This record gives sequence, C-alpha cells and structure tokens, in this order.
Amino acid sequence: MFSEPQKQLFAKVRAAAEREKLALYLVGGTIRDLIIGALPDDRDIDFIVEGDALAFAQKLSQELGAKLQLFPQFGTAKLSELSGFGGIDEIDLAGARSEEYPQPGSLPLVAPAEIAADLHRRDFSINAMGISLADFVGWITGPTSTIESLRPLLIDSFSGYSDLASRRIRILHPRSFIDDPTRIFRACRYAARISGVIEDATLGCLREALATEALNTVSAFRKLSEVRKICAERSPSATIRLLAEYGVWQKVALFDPSSSEGVLAALDRLEKLVPVEHAEQRYQVALRIFFLSFPLGQAEKVFRGYSFGRKFFRLVEAEGEYPQNPETYSTEGLLTQLAIGCGSAELLLAELRKREGVAVGR
Repeated sequence: MFSEPQKQLFAKVRAAAEREKLALYLVGGTIRDLIIGALPDDRDIDFIVEGDALAFAQKLSQELGAKLQLFPQFGTAKLSELSGFGGIDEIDLAGARSEEYPQPGSLPLVAPAEIAADLHRRDFSINAMGISLADFVGWITGPTSTIESLRPLLIDSFSGYSDLASRRIRILHPRSFIDDPTRIFRACRYAARISGVIEDATLGCLREALATEALNTVSAFRKLSEVRKICAERSPSATIRLLAEYGVWQKVALFDPSSSEGVLAALDRLEKLVPVEHAEQRYQVALRIFFLSFPLGQAEKVFRGYSFGRKFFRLVEAEGEYPQNPETYSTEGLLTQLAIGCGSAELLLAELRKREGVAVGR
C-alpha cells in the first residue's frame, strides 16, 4: 500500500511534530483514496497543524531538505522538491482554522482553531475526515493495515466514511454553495472521480445556488482555476458532462451554448489524445476549444471578460505533433483533429489561420 520510503517520510514528519509538541493530522486525498480502495496517487500530502504551521514548516523543510514556500496571509506552507520518498514530492501544511464568509463568493475570514473546527469548515463530508499522524504511522507500520482497522482511528464527525463507501457527495452546510460557489465545480469533480452521485439534498442546494446566479459572485480567475483543476483529472470528460447536465457551463459562459455538443465531443477527444501527465496542455487546448465555439468577434469579447489579453491570440510554435512528441506537440495540429465534426469550430479554426499573431495562452 505504501512503500518503505513513503513510510519513512510519514515517520520523519511525525517525529518532527513530536519534538515540537505539536498535534499533526493527515487530511485530504490520501484518506479518500484509501477508503475507496485505490492506491493513493497524490504526489502531495496534506497536513493540519494545531499550532504555528509556518514555524513548523521552516524546521521541517530543513530536516527534509525541501524547498519552502510560506503563505502567511493564510497560515499555510508548501514543502516541495522532496526526493527519495517514493514519489511524494510535496507537503502542504496548514494551521487548523475556522472560517467565516463575510459575503457570498468572497474569500473567507480565518481564525486559529482546533482540528474539529477545521474539519467542520470543509466543503463535503468526504473531505471532512482526518487522522492523527501518530495513529496513521502506527497503522501503516502495523501488522494489519486494513481499511477496517483504519476506520476506528478516523476523526469522522460528518459520516464521510459512509458517504465515500456509498460513493455519495454531500455538503456539510445548506449555504455551502452560496458561501463558496466554486464548490459547484468541486461537487461534480468529486462525483466523477469516485464514480458517484451528488445526493438529493446537496443537488437541490446546488440548483438553488445556480438559480440565484451565485457564480456571478466568483471572479473570472477562480472560475478558470476550477477549469484547470478539471483538466488535471484522470478523466475530465465525466466532470465536464456533469457540469453540462446541471447547466453550469451556461452560467459560466465560457463557450457558445449553441455549440455545446461539438465542444463536449471535442473535449472527450482531448482527454483521449492528451494524458493526465500533460494537464496544463489539456487546459490550454480546452481554452482554445472554448474560444473556437464562438463567432470570431464574440469570442474575443467573451475572453476579454476573462482577462485574456491580445497575446492570447498567438499560435504556439512547437516541434512535431502530439502524441509522437508529447512535450512539444503542435496545438494547431491537435485542434485540427479536435475540430473535425465540431461544426463552427472547424470554420473558426480556418479563420484564425488567416490572422497573424493568433494566440493561445495567457
């Protein structure tokens, strides 16, 4: 389940926390993956610290020989460029905190708290589980590291284990999608990832948030960040189609609704042509597909609303063509493949080729 180098990393972090007399908890994707029976494939590990996460991060980075980034405004830190730990190359550390949203769609006001309050502020029950690192290290190094023996060790006040076992996405608070509408994207992303469903009450809250135009309170940057995260999923097409089913894309207005079937078909093909290891390329090409769905003049207007400048309309020079040379594939060549059968997108691609300095990148 975990390699010896990975176990050594967890043990080192635990020992460092004990020396500082800090309570440290594992949260996030590692727990989710274990419960659904998948090998944890996150290359980063999330920890919550009851105490000064920044000071602890500084000491831990020195011990592990890691690059350190501090984010004092959020009380978080990232350790990166780890080596020798079985593929785990990043650690995210955050101080346990509570959150309050001063207005819908805004970033929250945070205050130091204990682990129970930190888990209570989270988006979905499946993300509101934690385990003390001491218990976790004991579990992975013990004689019987079964999921059944893990469950009693979890801090799980919101029945996340049961929801995950049932492949069910459930919010913790009725105003969850109003307070932070980007959770609409995440609900669909997690449902697709675990091949699950959004439970009825949660889906009702999601639809209510869309009906009240909650996404209008979210900045263009944050919406695009969610699209980028979708492109980093192993199978983004399932998420993309769920968002389409619930009418999210119409609210986001990133592509022409009249071309939605062609756009969705092109995105399906993008997933097959570009593997998850090239998630940023997926994202860049997805943006171009969105752009090509609009009549040319309207496309520029829409994308200016998302803060794209004139450089966005410049084709990227590349050697070779994907997938023969995946690091430097020709975006135009890939778009030509994707545009086949996509109606207006194919015509727009021809239009774009006539123009000088047409771009695709921010």
